[in-house]
Amino acid sequence: MNFFLSFTFAFLATLLPATATDFDQSHSKWHADLQLHVKNGSVNYQAWSADPKRLDAYLKELEQAQPGTWTSDEKLALWINAYNAWTVKHILNYYPFTAAKRTSKRFPVNSIRQVKGIWKEFKMDVAGRNLSLDQMEHEIMRKEHKEPRIHFAIVCASIGCPSLSNEAFVPQKLESQLTERATHFSRDKSKNRVDHADRKIYLSKIFDWFGGDFDSFAEGKQKGTVSFVAKHLPTPDKRKVLGGKPYSIGYLDYDWSLNGE
Repeated sequence: MNFFLSFTFAFLATLLPATATDFDQSHSKWHADLQLHVKNGSVNYQAWSADPKRLDAYLKELEQAQPGTWTSDEKLALWINAYNAWTVKHILNYYPFTAAKRTSKRFPVNSIRQVKGIWKEFKMDVAGRNLSLDQMEHEIMRKEHKEPRIHFAIVCASIGCPSLSNEAFVPQKLESQLTERATHFSRDKSKNRVDHADRKIYLSKIFDWFGGDFDSFAEGKQKGTVSFVAKHLPTPDKRKVLGGKPYSIGYLDYDWSLNGE
Protein backbone atom coordinates (compact mmCIF):
# COMPACT_ATOMS: atom_id res chain seq x y z
CA MET A 1 0.00 0.00 0.00
CA ASN A 2 2.80 2.46 0.84
CA PHE A 3 4.45 1.78 -2.48
CA PHE A 4 1.14 2.32 -4.29
CA LEU A 5 0.52 5.63 -2.50
CA SER A 6 4.06 6.84 -3.20
CA PHE A 7 3.69 5.99 -6.86
CA THR A 8 0.31 7.73 -7.03
CA PHE A 9 1.59 10.91 -5.40
CA ALA A 10 4.63 10.97 -7.67
CA PHE A 11 2.41 10.58 -10.73
CA LEU A 12 0.04 13.32 -9.60
CA ALA A 13 2.98 15.65 -8.96
CA THR A 14 3.90 15.47 -12.64
CA LEU A 15 0.45 16.81 -13.51
CA LEU A 16 0.55 19.78 -11.14
CA PRO A 17 1.85 23.27 -12.01
CA ALA A 18 5.32 24.34 -10.95
CA THR A 19 5.57 25.35 -7.28
CA ALA A 20 7.63 28.07 -5.69
CA THR A 21 10.40 25.59 -4.93
CA ASP A 22 10.71 23.93 -8.31
CA PHE A 23 10.35 27.02 -10.51
CA ASP A 24 13.64 27.94 -12.23
CA GLN A 25 14.44 31.23 -10.50
CA SER A 26 17.47 31.65 -12.76
CA HIS A 27 15.11 31.90 -15.75
CA SER A 28 17.75 29.89 -17.60
CA LYS A 29 15.81 29.30 -20.83
CA TRP A 30 15.10 32.99 -21.25
CA HIS A 31 18.68 33.87 -20.33
CA ALA A 32 20.06 31.44 -22.93
CA ASP A 33 17.90 32.96 -25.67
CA LEU A 34 18.92 36.49 -24.69
CA GLN A 35 22.59 35.53 -24.80
CA LEU A 36 22.11 34.02 -28.24
CA HIS A 37 19.91 36.62 -29.93
CA VAL A 38 20.61 40.00 -28.27
CA LYS A 39 23.79 42.02 -28.81
CA ASN A 40 24.21 45.60 -27.57
CA GLY A 41 20.44 45.93 -27.32
CA SER A 42 19.85 44.86 -30.93
CA VAL A 43 17.64 41.81 -31.34
CA ASN A 44 18.18 39.24 -34.09
CA TYR A 45 14.49 38.54 -34.70
CA GLN A 46 15.24 36.64 -37.89
CA ALA A 47 17.35 33.99 -36.15
CA TRP A 48 15.01 33.89 -33.16
CA SER A 49 11.94 33.36 -35.35
CA ALA A 50 13.64 30.34 -36.93
CA ASP A 51 14.10 28.66 -33.53
CA PRO A 52 11.40 29.68 -31.02
CA LYS A 53 11.15 26.36 -29.16
CA ARG A 54 13.12 27.41 -26.08
CA LEU A 55 11.14 30.66 -25.78
CA ASP A 56 7.88 28.72 -26.04
CA ALA A 57 9.05 26.34 -23.31
CA TYR A 58 9.95 29.30 -21.09
CA LEU A 59 6.54 30.90 -21.61
CA LYS A 60 5.01 27.61 -20.49
CA GLU A 61 7.12 27.76 -17.32
CA LEU A 62 5.83 31.27 -16.66
CA GLU A 63 2.27 30.10 -17.13
CA GLN A 64 2.70 27.37 -14.51
CA ALA A 65 4.55 29.49 -11.94
CA GLN A 66 2.94 29.86 -8.51
CA PRO A 67 4.50 32.98 -6.94
CA GLY A 68 2.13 33.31 -3.97
CA THR A 69 4.81 32.75 -1.31
CA TRP A 70 7.78 34.11 -3.25
CA THR A 71 9.83 37.09 -2.11
CA SER A 72 9.15 40.50 -3.64
CA ASP A 73 12.33 40.28 -5.75
CA GLU A 74 11.38 36.83 -7.04
CA LYS A 75 7.97 38.11 -8.08
CA LEU A 76 9.27 41.30 -9.70
CA ALA A 77 11.95 39.42 -11.64
CA LEU A 78 9.24 37.08 -12.91
CA TRP A 79 7.05 39.92 -14.16
CA ILE A 80 9.88 41.84 -15.82
CA ASN A 81 11.04 38.74 -17.67
CA ALA A 82 7.46 37.78 -18.53
CA TYR A 83 6.76 41.21 -19.99
CA ASN A 84 9.90 41.15 -22.11
CA ALA A 85 9.56 37.54 -23.21
CA TRP A 86 5.97 38.01 -24.30
CA THR A 87 6.86 41.23 -26.13
CA VAL A 88 9.47 39.30 -28.10
CA LYS A 89 6.99 36.47 -28.72
CA HIS A 90 4.43 38.89 -30.16
CA ILE A 91 7.05 40.34 -32.50
CA LEU A 92 8.06 36.87 -33.65
CA ASN A 93 4.42 36.05 -34.34
CA TYR A 94 4.30 38.93 -36.83
CA TYR A 95 7.88 38.79 -38.08
CA PRO A 96 8.84 39.71 -40.70
CA PHE A 97 6.66 42.78 -40.83
CA THR A 98 5.34 43.39 -44.33
CA ALA A 99 3.25 46.07 -45.95
CA ALA A 100 0.34 43.61 -46.00
CA LYS A 101 0.45 43.38 -42.19
CA ARG A 102 0.40 47.11 -41.59
CA THR A 103 -2.52 48.38 -39.55
CA SER A 104 -1.74 52.07 -39.97
CA LYS A 105 0.04 54.14 -42.61
CA ARG A 106 1.23 56.59 -39.97
CA PHE A 107 4.04 54.36 -38.73
CA PRO A 108 7.07 52.69 -40.32
CA VAL A 109 6.67 49.20 -41.69
CA ASN A 110 8.95 47.78 -38.99
CA SER A 111 7.27 48.84 -35.76
CA ILE A 112 5.52 47.18 -32.86
CA ARG A 113 2.76 49.75 -33.26
CA GLN A 114 1.64 47.88 -36.35
CA VAL A 115 0.41 45.08 -34.10
CA LYS A 116 -3.09 46.26 -33.26
CA GLY A 117 -4.04 45.69 -29.62
CA ILE A 118 -0.50 44.68 -28.61
CA TRP A 119 -0.61 46.30 -25.17
CA LYS A 120 -4.26 46.24 -24.16
CA GLU A 121 -6.11 43.52 -26.08
CA PHE A 122 -3.69 40.58 -26.25
CA LYS A 123 -3.98 38.44 -23.11
CA MET A 124 -1.31 36.05 -21.84
CA ASP A 125 -1.35 33.36 -19.15
CA VAL A 126 1.33 34.09 -16.55
CA ALA A 127 1.42 32.73 -12.99
CA GLY A 128 -2.20 31.68 -13.05
CA ARG A 129 -3.43 35.04 -14.32
CA ASN A 130 -4.67 36.08 -17.76
CA LEU A 131 -3.24 39.54 -18.37
CA SER A 132 -2.35 42.06 -21.04
CA LEU A 133 1.07 43.72 -21.22
CA ASP A 134 -0.50 46.91 -19.88
CA GLN A 135 -1.89 45.05 -16.89
CA MET A 136 1.50 43.49 -16.13
CA GLU A 137 3.12 46.93 -16.22
CA HIS A 138 0.55 49.18 -14.59
CA GLU A 139 -1.39 46.91 -12.24
CA ILE A 140 1.46 44.71 -11.05
CA MET A 141 4.92 46.24 -11.53
CA ARG A 142 3.93 49.86 -10.99
CA LYS A 143 1.02 49.53 -8.58
CA GLU A 144 1.98 46.50 -6.49
CA HIS A 145 5.78 46.82 -6.53
CA LYS A 146 6.03 50.62 -6.89
CA GLU A 147 9.40 50.30 -8.62
CA PRO A 148 10.08 53.20 -11.05
CA ARG A 149 13.21 51.55 -12.45
CA ILE A 150 11.05 48.97 -14.23
CA HIS A 151 10.62 51.61 -16.94
CA PHE A 152 14.21 50.91 -17.96
CA ALA A 153 14.02 47.13 -17.58
CA ILE A 154 10.90 46.34 -19.60
CA VAL A 155 11.04 46.94 -23.33
CA CYS A 156 8.67 47.79 -26.20
CA ALA A 157 10.79 46.35 -29.03
CA SER A 158 11.57 49.85 -30.28
CA ILE A 159 14.73 51.90 -30.68
CA GLY A 160 13.32 54.66 -28.48
CA CYS A 161 12.66 52.34 -25.56
CA PRO A 162 15.29 50.97 -23.17
CA SER A 163 17.49 48.39 -24.84
CA LEU A 164 16.76 44.74 -24.15
CA SER A 165 19.34 43.35 -21.74
CA ASN A 166 21.09 40.18 -22.87
CA GLU A 167 20.61 38.59 -19.47
CA ALA A 168 17.53 37.52 -17.55
CA PHE A 169 16.55 39.42 -14.42
CA VAL A 170 17.09 37.22 -11.39
CA PRO A 171 16.08 37.82 -7.76
CA GLN A 172 19.54 37.48 -6.21
CA LYS A 173 20.89 40.45 -8.18
CA LEU A 174 17.73 42.30 -9.14
CA GLU A 175 18.70 45.48 -7.27
CA SER A 176 22.01 45.84 -9.14
CA GLN A 177 20.37 44.94 -12.45
CA LEU A 178 17.69 47.60 -12.05
CA THR A 179 20.29 50.22 -11.13
CA GLU A 180 22.45 49.22 -14.11
CA ARG A 181 19.48 49.51 -16.49
CA ALA A 182 18.53 52.93 -15.10
CA THR A 183 22.12 54.14 -15.42
CA HIS A 184 22.51 52.74 -18.93
CA PHE A 185 19.32 54.45 -20.08
CA SER A 186 20.06 57.77 -18.37
CA ARG A 187 23.51 57.96 -19.98
CA ASP A 188 22.32 57.05 -23.46
CA LYS A 189 22.57 60.37 -25.30
CA SER A 190 20.09 59.23 -27.93
CA LYS A 191 17.52 59.02 -25.12
CA ASN A 192 18.60 61.80 -22.73
CA ARG A 193 21.06 64.67 -23.07
CA VAL A 194 22.09 67.70 -21.07
CA ASP A 195 22.66 71.23 -22.34
CA HIS A 196 24.69 72.85 -19.56
CA ALA A 197 24.97 76.18 -21.38
CA ASP A 198 21.19 76.65 -21.40
CA ARG A 199 20.71 74.71 -18.17
CA LYS A 200 18.24 72.42 -19.92
CA ILE A 201 17.94 68.64 -19.86
CA TYR A 202 16.30 66.83 -22.76
CA LEU A 203 14.61 63.64 -21.61
CA SER A 204 13.03 60.57 -23.15
CA LYS A 205 9.26 60.72 -23.52
CA ILE A 206 9.16 57.92 -20.94
CA PHE A 207 9.78 60.59 -18.30
CA ASP A 208 6.89 62.60 -19.70
CA TRP A 209 4.49 59.64 -19.79
CA PHE A 210 5.41 58.37 -16.33
CA GLY A 211 6.72 61.49 -14.63
CA GLY A 212 4.61 60.89 -11.54
CA ASP A 213 6.56 57.72 -10.78
CA PHE A 214 9.63 59.87 -10.10
CA ASP A 215 8.04 62.62 -8.00
CA SER A 216 9.56 61.31 -4.77
CA PHE A 217 13.14 61.80 -5.98
CA ALA A 218 14.92 64.91 -4.75
CA GLU A 219 18.61 65.69 -4.62
CA GLY A 220 20.45 68.99 -4.55
CA LYS A 221 18.29 71.66 -6.14
CA GLN A 222 16.53 69.21 -8.42
CA LYS A 223 13.36 67.22 -7.93
CA GLY A 224 11.47 64.51 -9.76
CA THR A 225 12.67 63.23 -13.11
CA VAL A 226 15.66 65.59 -13.36
CA SER A 227 16.87 64.47 -9.95
CA PHE A 228 16.46 60.80 -10.90
CA VAL A 229 18.35 61.14 -14.18
CA ALA A 230 21.07 63.31 -12.66
CA LYS A 231 21.96 60.76 -9.98
CA HIS A 232 22.71 58.24 -12.76
CA LEU A 233 24.86 60.57 -14.89
CA PRO A 234 28.68 60.67 -14.87
CA THR A 235 29.97 62.65 -11.88
CA PRO A 236 30.85 65.91 -13.75
CA ASP A 237 27.37 66.12 -15.30
CA LYS A 238 25.71 65.11 -12.06
CA ARG A 239 27.43 67.90 -10.12
CA LYS A 240 26.46 70.56 -12.66
CA VAL A 241 22.83 69.48 -12.86
CA LEU A 242 22.34 69.13 -9.11
CA GLY A 243 24.12 72.37 -8.22
CA GLY A 244 22.98 75.91 -8.90
CA LYS A 245 19.70 76.90 -10.50
CA PRO A 246 17.28 74.13 -11.55
CA TYR A 247 17.47 72.83 -15.11
CA SER A 248 14.41 73.12 -17.33
CA ILE A 249 13.07 70.08 -19.17
CA GLY A 250 12.47 69.30 -22.84
CA TYR A 251 11.40 65.97 -24.33
CA LEU A 252 12.95 64.18 -27.28
CA ASP A 253 11.05 62.47 -30.08
CA TYR A 254 10.41 58.76 -29.55
CA ASP A 255 11.65 56.33 -32.20
CA TRP A 256 9.16 53.48 -32.64
CA SER A 257 11.29 51.64 -35.23
CA LEU A 258 11.96 47.99 -34.46
CA ASN A 259 15.00 47.43 -32.20
CA GLY A 260 16.77 44.94 -34.42
CA GLU A 261 16.81 43.01 -37.64
